[in-house]
Amino acid sequence: MMFVKRSLSHGSKKSQMNFLFQSFSLSASVDRIRCALTVCFFVSFLTLSVCSTCVAINVSSKIFPDVVDLKIPRYIQVYGAKDIFLTYTDDKNNISIVNATTNKKWIVNTKHSGFDSGLVSIISGDNVFLVWRRKTNEKSLWFSQLDVIKQAIGKPILVDKATQPLTRIDMARLDNKLFLLWYGELSHRGRNYSMYASYYPNDSKTNTFSKPVRLTEGYKWAIYPRLLKGDKGVYAFTEAIRYDNKTHELVVAKFENNEWQPLRVIGKIGVMSLFLRAIKVQNRICVFWFNFYDGEPVTEMAYSDDGGVTWKRHVFEDTRGLDLTGLHVASNGKNRLYVVLSGVRLDKEGAEEAQEGKKDLVYFMYSGDGGSTWSSLRPLRHYPFTHTRAHIPNIVAHDDTVVVVWNDYRNIRGNLYMNYSTDGGKTWQDHDIPLEEPGKYNTRLHWDVNNLKYKNGKYYLLAHRFESDLLEKAHPLFIEFRLP
Repeated sequence: MMFVKRSLSHGSKKSQMNFLFQSFSLSASVDRIRCALTVCFFVSFLTLSVCSTCVAINVSSKIFPDVVDLKIPRYIQVYGAKDIFLTYTDDKNNISIVNATTNKKWIVNTKHSGFDSGLVSIISGDNVFLVWRRKTNEKSLWFSQLDVIKQAIGKPILVDKATQPLTRIDMARLDNKLFLLWYGELSHRGRNYSMYASYYPNDSKTNTFSKPVRLTEGYKWAIYPRLLKGDKGVYAFTEAIRYDNKTHELVVAKFENNEWQPLRVIGKIGVMSLFLRAIKVQNRICVFWFNFYDGEPVTEMAYSDDGGVTWKRHVFEDTRGLDLTGLHVASNGKNRLYVVLSGVRLDKEGAEEAQEGKKDLVYFMYSGDGGSTWSSLRPLRHYPFTHTRAHIPNIVAHDDTVVVVWNDYRNIRGNLYMNYSTDGGKTWQDHDIPLEEPGKYNTRLHWDVNNLKYKNGKYYLLAHRFESDLLEKAHPLFIEFRLP
């Protein structure tokens, strides 16, 4: 295990420029090749000067010896004042929980067989809850938990196998119930996929989950599950497709009064792709999604102020033509709402040649009234060149401070960069701040999970770092930092 602590800052630009001018004072007898090399060096050094920051930030990092499975989501959770739990799957198919503070490790699926995937994890109360999908000669869904107080892993519990569960799973907890939402391929009218829900009464009286309920009755397909805890109920969102194979709808079901209420249609949408995010802003329920209409990508949202009965929709016209590679949302716990995304601009047909020469960029937009009105879409990355990409941003917000971390390739190797705002997203730091030595490592964030957390003045981040430029084996990387 490696532990590194450093202050990331850069020398004065005056000393850099003095050195540049000294280097550039070449005699007339220097040949063209040396002149060309000097010019290249000047441009490279000037680029470093432009992209450097005089902001000093203290960063601590730990890298763990396990080799992670890059395809399976991983999670970071903050408990109490000092304990940070990391949950991930390694290359031997072990699902691990590691306390990044004490380095203590638990294996959740010690007697696993077949292939375990589709991991989801949350922390609630004094427990870290996990659900995963196992594929042997049959498909099944399993549950376990870490009791943080007792420092003990519970025996895995079979959730379901009748629905033939697949890898997309979500989880939320409300009061004493732990809710699960997943999609399975159990056939109802020919081959199809449906969304199922179950809950676990987290008390001493039972050790089983409720019988799965098929939420998307009347639909042929349902693909992307998303759960959201409200004040008095739990909301289950998904894209659902009618039996005509043409009508795509965003639908929501609400669990209240101890049962799932009838499915409601938020509205017709395009063909959804990967990103479906839901968030609560005070008493308002918001949902964001990314989809295509006749090959043209666009990001949209809807919100409800009456507990999911009626919905108002908003299309982010600035995102029309932006093919996303990342999307996350955050709120400051009051009425501020933030969206951070990454993508590349396509033509209307989404042709592959439209991407030639274009790279993913990171963008940001915000709302000061809980999503009723929005700022324009603005680039977040401070870098004058477009030949390298930046993508998969993670975000966290508290009070008027917003922090975004993303994968950045300005140094050829993928590095983690950060920027922050202290006025609710209106203005940002003039320069992006690296969270590791630029150009030395290949480090990445997972595309699906927002692994940036905040508590008591500290920011915590889970990423993975590759052993070499072959980009084959990667290890969990835990980063901790404070703002100046």
